[in-house]
Amino acid sequence: MVLTMIDTVKLTPEYLNNPLTDTNRFYNDCRARNLSPGTSKQYTATVVKYLKITGTEQFRKEAEYTDYKPHLMKFLEVLRREEISYSHTKAQFTALTAFFFYLIDDGFITENPVPKFRARYVREYKTPEPASCKVCTPAEVRVLIKTAKSALWGAIIITLVVTGLRRSELIALNVGDIDFENRIIQVHRHKKRSNCLVPFTEEALSFILDYLEFRLKLGHELNDDDPLFLGSQNIGRIGGEVIRLNLQRIGRRCNLHNDLGREDERLIPHSFRHTFTTLLKEAGMNSDFIAECRGDKRQKSQDAYYRIKPERLRDEYDKYAPRILQPFYTLPAPAENYHKKGKIRSSGTLAEA
Repeated sequence: MVLTMIDTVKLTPEYLNNPLTDTNRFYNDCRARNLSPGTSKQYTATVVKYLKITGTEQFRKEAEYTDYKPHLMKFLEVLRREEISYSHTKAQFTALTAFFFYLIDDGFITENPVPKFRARYVREYKTPEPASCKVCTPAEVRVLIKTAKSALWGAIIITLVVTGLRRSELIALNVGDIDFENRIIQVHRHKKRSNCLVPFTEEALSFILDYLEFRLKLGHELNDDDPLFLGSQNIGRIGGEVIRLNLQRIGRRCNLHNDLGREDERLIPHSFRHTFTTLLKEAGMNSDFIAECRGDKRQKSQDAYYRIKPERLRDEYDKYAPRILQPFYTLPAPAENYHKKGKIRSSGTLAEA
């Protein structure tokens, strides 16, 4: 994604050399601070939106808070008209806070007005209740998979349901991250994840293998460092917006997603992480094992020294893991069948057909 300065922002001669002439500089600064590419893009997109709404005339080196306030208020009013959530509004102002600190660091201004403005105007006075994200039943997941009618989306849906992976973690998966014989996914390191070894079910294995067999028929080589899930036209790694929009499209077709409904009526990728946790909890799995499967950060000092062995986690997972298709569908032993056909390498990835 190439980020360039919007041409609608008018710069006075006094500010022709300021960093706003190229938002790539702010993006690169975010990356230098070790923010993820996704977060850096979101921050930069917020800045572009802010500049479109307010322009740049307010960026004076010795400006006071009262000089910035009308521009920040105008930006907040636009967000409120768009009726975005409180958490999304906070995220937008977090990005602006980072942007103003970036301007201070480059010597273009001396004061960051956002924290003071945010403390007064960007807040909820009522105690917010926990987000009631949609949770799907096994029957609803079956309907979603049946409605999808696609090897790709069937594999994505069931993988999200039985692993609880975040959308970004699913996107980052490569073919070589899947241990087909032991049914373990090696998740790439995430700032919120403590355990990177995630077990999955034979049902998910069957769907993933079906999808990879489809790719073999397309002539793909499926090397270890190739993306596990591809985007449109089976070219390149799948994107986050593609996942969100297609899941909602599928959900809309089977009445499991309402664009204008409450949070618990809207199907989003994170719904499946809630579904995964709920199904394991209802099946009776111990909370420590659920936290390990989810990869939750350890909160207590003793937790930092406590480790659950992968073998034990897999055994415990197999006792309680959600069986979405059973007893309606009898699964073959896909890993063994593929191994006998010579389609699985010793490393666990698929070889060429």
